[in-house]
Amino acid sequence: IFQRLDQRRLVHHRAACHVDEDAVGPQRLKHLGIDHTEAGALVDPTPTPGSGIPSGATTAIALAEGEEIELVLIKAGTYQAGSPEDEEGRFPNESPQHTVTITRDFYMSAYEITNREYRRFDPRHQGSAAGGVDLYADDLPVVRVTWDQAKAFCDWLSNENELNITLPTEAEWEYACRAGTTTRRYWGNDLGNGLACSYANVADIRAASEFNNPNTFPCDDGYAGTAPVGSYPPNPFGLYDMLGNVWEWCEDWFGIYSSTAVADPTGPTRGYSKLIRGGSWQDGPERVRCAMRSGPPPDNAHPAVGFRIVLRE
Repeated sequence: IFQRLDQRRLVHHRAACHVDEDAVGPQRLKHLGIDHTEAGALVDPTPTPGSGIPSGATTAIALAEGEEIELVLIKAGTYQAGSPEDEEGRFPNESPQHTVTITRDFYMSAYEITNREYRRFDPRHQGSAAGGVDLYADDLPVVRVTWDQAKAFCDWLSNENELNITLPTEAEWEYACRAGTTTRRYWGNDLGNGLACSYANVADIRAASEFNNPNTFPCDDGYAGTAPVGSYPPNPFGLYDMLGNVWEWCEDWFGIYSSTAVADPTGPTRGYSKLIRGGSWQDGPERVRCAMRSGPPPDNAHPAVGFRIVLRE
């Protein structure tokens, strides 16, 4: 896959993404005094023949002179979408749990799109603080962008690089977020919710005191608002901030799940709300989970909603 892409536009960086074993997975859990079986062992997604390029390989696309957006190769495979009925904090729209197959490899941005990157497209993007917290520093994830604005960024970047860049489908997003895991969060079930602040920017004890938020994690992640992208360990696929920091727009309209196995689902053909996934710096334990689904109107621009991009052949 992608072998026919113009190599002048797509710059290959390294053969494989190295995930620091002390930062994620069983070694990280061991360091924290937690057996990896408690958190849920990683499982390899069911493989599908691809290009032969190793999973986790990274590429970058040009953004501006001297600037690039790093992308991680996500190999095709199969996973269980939604949540089991006994998952703590689940919502009814996560049922039924069902098998989803992603039949084609794709690249996903390693990080959420930042303010700096978005301002290459829209230099006027700026706004007020949220509760006294600045959300517009260059290295913070872009927020207060509508679904249409996120799509416009993708279209602009596609035209600039002569590539097919878009938002992930909901299925691609959850597959990439889970990264071969089967637990509530990619770092484990974390039933006491105390591990979250080591892995994600969430509504923590600071949010409880500064924003009077009663639904918080019992820990301190170090940030009152959004965090600079990549501040926490990546998931096993090498993707950062897939949970927490900001919700991420998906391509699909919000719809009910299939009751049977599906391949490459794209959601309803029409609707009233677009999917966002991942939870944010404003959200507590029930919403910061791999299976959590939400869907604001596409014209909604919220201080906790941003996006990341995917590259398809």
